Amino acid sequence: MNLVQALFLGFLQGLTEFLPVSSSAHLAICQHLFGLTGPLLFFDIALHCGTLLSVIIFLRKEILALTKGTLSFLLHRLRGQMSTVDLQERTMVKLAGLMVIALIPTAAIGLLLHDVVEYFFQSLKSVGSFLLITGIILWITKTITQGKKDIATLTTADAFIIGCAQGLAVAPGISRSGATIACGLVRNLEKETAVRFSFLLSIPAIIGATIVEWKNPSFENTAFLHMILGALTAALTGYIALKILIGMVKKGHLYYFAPYCWVLGGITIILSFMVS
Repeated sequence: MNLVQALFLGFLQGLTEFLPVSSSAHLAICQHLFGLTGPLLFFDIALHCGTLLSVIIFLRKEILALTKGTLSFLLHRLRGQMSTVDLQERTMVKLAGLMVIALIPTAAIGLLLHDVVEYFFQSLKSVGSFLLITGIILWITKTITQGKKDIATLTTADAFIIGCAQGLAVAPGISRSGATIACGLVRNLEKETAVRFSFLLSIPAIIGATIVEWKNPSFENTAFLHMILGALTAALTGYIALKILIGMVKKGHLYYFAPYCWVLGGITIILSFMVS
């Protein structure tokens, strides 16, 4: 892999990790086109670390409030001072609990489908088909009006179902952000709540996926500098993509990405017959 390819894949990873068009599908397609058929495990991990950095920076206030609120609640509980716990702290503890509930089906589905997903990554037909499904999921959001649920009224069932959607998004071509945000909107979440809950869930999901895929990685054929620059590119474009997406969801324009997914999915399926 040369520097141009590393920078391009970093740009692509950052842009598509959060925009609802499936980063895994784009990377699978480009790796086929670039002829990068060998293992790229360490490079992929580096790119995911880049997007992880971008979402942590973007949600730094929410993460700080979640951490402080949860620790303060636990401290009050240990001291037997529950009567002094304020509403903000209770809400943050509830959010932490809902994230744990959401991550249970995510982890279970991801582990169960791990071997199947490995096959899908090698099949452009599968990638293209899943992109078509993502387009349908996004298009459904066109008819959804503003929801009423915020974090305070988010239910256990909502979190579990959104977690299931995130788990199914391990398939290359199914957008994680698209599936979780669309699922949140269907469950009557406020648009901004659906986006931010999806982004918060992406942090442990990315970390978990990185741990699962960490199998004594080596630098392979990718220079260390290329990986660092690719990761930084992914972080920068990921931050920009987050800003773009939250603005589009607020306006109810998530479905704008559906035609792109359909076109790319169709092209990918056609391409699969040409390269097979």
